[in-house]
Amino acid sequence: MLGILGAVNGIASVVGPNLGSLILNLTGRWNWLFLVNLPIALLVIIGGLTTLPETKGAVDKKIDLKGLITLSLGIFAVMFVISNLQTGQLLASLIKPQVWLAGLLGIGLLVMFFQFEKRVSASVDPFLPYQLLKKQRLSINTVNGASLWGADCYLYLHPKLCGTTLWHFGGQ
Repeated sequence: MLGILGAVNGIASVVGPNLGSLILNLTGRWNWLFLVNLPIALLVIIGGLTTLPETKGAVDKKIDLKGLITLSLGIFAVMFVISNLQTGQLLASLIKPQVWLAGLLGIGLLVMFFQFEKRVSASVDPFLPYQLLKKQRLSINTVNGASLWGADCYLYLHPKLCGTTLWHFGGQ
């Protein structure tokens, strides 16, 4: 399954910009670019319904509401902090009470989430199975993924922090 996903992402990264450019040149309007997703989504839905078997667990378990609520609110609080940071006035935006209080709340909620997930009972389907976090391969892959994401963010933000645009770095 991951191989198929990798192949689709690889093909999309090559075909997508070229197809987008063609559609933009033919129509002259960027709105038409969003319509590309409709036939692809239709094919995926039809293919999924016809080829994927229906699977059901042997026993229905309860939803991990504690984990769901603490993770959702923790992510919301962290995203609130990130969205209220200002690059030109980073320290000034960090000392605003609503920003640092939301940051403390978000960190606290995420710590609570991991504590809840450690102690989830067998009758509850955990939101994040804690045993996965103990596996070395998953930890290495998570660090690799976070590093690539960080590098990608850096490449995007570097021109903005330098006060220029991506076009400047592209030589155009």
